[in-house]
Amino acid sequence: MSDVHALDRLAQGVDRRPLLAQLGTPFVVDGGFAFGVDIGHVTVIGPVVAVSEEAAKAVIRGVARSVSGEVRVDPDLRFPSLTAWVRERGLAPGALAPRLVLDGRALPGDPSMRFAPFTRAL
Repeated sequence: MSDVHALDRLAQGVDRRPLLAQLGTPFVVDGGFAFGVDIGHVTVIGPVVAVSEEAAKAVIRGVARSVSGEVRVDPDLRFPSLTAWVRERGLAPGALAPRLVLDGRALPGDPSMRFAPFTRAL
């Protein structure tokens, strides 16, 4: 789990270990991880953190294959090819999850590693 924490810290710019512990066990590949959180009627995949879009796809596939029932992922729309890939597989994105920032400040961390938020999974 230390690799997950290190990768998440790079992506988010903060230590989110307490939050990640509440989400359960992540699906991990080299260079990425994702959680699948059952919210009753659907398993929501998120957060998805990875060093590349290919690693993001690998963890999304891994989570989707490891659960039964309906699955959804809400990809960050800054990645249009990932969004198209998700839609092609029937993992239709739900409602948009806006990023909330104070006074328009940039979020910390590396946004190129944040492929899907965790907010939809809570």
